[in-house]
Amino acid sequence: MSQPLSILDYAIEQIRTKIITGEYKEGKKLTTKEVADDLQISQTPVKEAFNRLVSEKLLEPIPRRGYYVTSFSTAYFLDVLDARTLLEAFIAKNAVLHTEEYADILQNMRDLLKEEADNQMNYSKSWVWEKNYHCSFAKIAGNEFIYETYSNLWDISSAYYLRNIPNYPYSEPSKNPLEHQEMYDLLIGKDAVNLQKLFRKHVERMQDRFKQHRRK
Repeated sequence: MSQPLSILDYAIEQIRTKIITGEYKEGKKLTTKEVADDLQISQTPVKEAFNRLVSEKLLEPIPRRGYYVTSFSTAYFLDVLDARTLLEAFIAKNAVLHTEEYADILQNMRDLLKEEADNQMNYSKSWVWEKNYHCSFAKIAGNEFIYETYSNLWDISSAYYLRNIPNYPYSEPSKNPLEHQEMYDLLIGKDAVNLQKLFRKHVERMQDRFKQHRRK
């Protein structure tokens, strides 16, 4: 059973989600009072949450002006994908070594795969699914710093993608359930080489899509 969120964790999760989904639009100034009223909590955990989200690059502090929702350029987004590729090489190599230690996470991954197979979701509604599934591999890899960094990269890339989804539709959605299942099978089969290749294939597809847009 998952532990209940503290007020601070609740504030972080709620503000992060509102930023990623665009409820708090890029460039918007956020005040502790406004957000505290929105979440119906005190301003103290909101202030702490702002500091955490600054470290995650989802909020930008501007001296004497306040906190603003970060705007990400396409170039920055592509840099994030490059970083994701580097981390996924480590994740693939190490996750296959620790599957026996994480039976609960493997069960959760199977549940997620069943959910995806039963429910074809568009990207705007499935970013949480995508993050949870991919970050499960990072969790199994057994390095907490890598996991936290990888999770943050997913938040940044999701925020950028959802903001630009009218321009960048989620193409080839039919391939994803099959590839997600294949990722799981490669993990269980301890095939780090082909797991890394499949991770890379996902990233390259997104990189190509965005590079094509920039040339237009």
